[in-house]
Amino acid sequence: MKLWVIYSNKHENSMVTKTMQKTAKQNGIDCKILFFEYFSFLVENETQKLYYKSKLITSFPDVAMARGYNVQIRSFLENCGTKFVNSTKGALTTLDKLESHFVASRLKMNQPKTLFGNLTFDEIAKKLTLPFVMKNRFGMKGENVFLVKSKTAFLKIKKENPNIEFLFQEYVESSKGFDIRLYVVGNNVVGAVKRISKNGDFRSNLSLGGTSQPFFAVSQKIKNQALKFAQTLNLHFCSIDFLQAKTGLVFCEANANASYQAFFESGIDIQNFVMNYIKTQK
Repeated sequence: MKLWVIYSNKHENSMVTKTMQKTAKQNGIDCKILFFEYFSFLVENETQKLYYKSKLITSFPDVAMARGYNVQIRSFLENCGTKFVNSTKGALTTLDKLESHFVASRLKMNQPKTLFGNLTFDEIAKKLTLPFVMKNRFGMKGENVFLVKSKTAFLKIKKENPNIEFLFQEYVESSKGFDIRLYVVGNNVVGAVKRISKNGDFRSNLSLGGTSQPFFAVSQKIKNQALKFAQTLNLHFCSIDFLQAKTGLVFCEANANASYQAFFESGIDIQNFVMNYIKTQK
């Protein structure tokens, strides 16, 4: 089997790409690590060609895994017969937090009350008690996520971020500084970790300095919800994040391009689970 794993070139020569290739080889998979920025296209009349570092590509992989959201490369390879894990539609849905909440709602998953629209502070405050969370609809890694405690803070955030589409969400205070991340591969939840803020931040992202530890107290109900969410979007591997509300775990967001760092720190070899799954996709 031939596999391409495509990253941003900021990961070129990084440990994560080296371990990915090593794990693929251990599983008998012919794996190439490529980078989005080095692809280019030629469209001429009925001809469509793909280049990598200015060299024409004539042989395409059986399976590709995109560690990013470049739709053009995905579309081209799919038209050439390459199977993507994850699905493009599913990956883009997780990138859009509003769409993810719609999916969770249809699946009857408990989740924080969430608002979206061109709303004033007073309109938001009528539906959400202070403080509330204000987050970038398309954000990642905890960036542009704010805990709003006053109208002054709200207006300042809006002024400093005029081009961001924000969601407004009920603050789950009982989960301040931590969340629970489940990782789904195929038809299984293969691990769960508790991500914990290190500096008192209400966000728990490792990219913001958080730490992680294995988490075992996940009910079968929550595991089933995570699996159903992934299957609904045709996601072969993804993370599903939950907050600890007083009534139990509630859906926060999903990620089709989740970092493996939290799981490596907890002794869970997600890359090996993923490669074992990819071997089944012939």
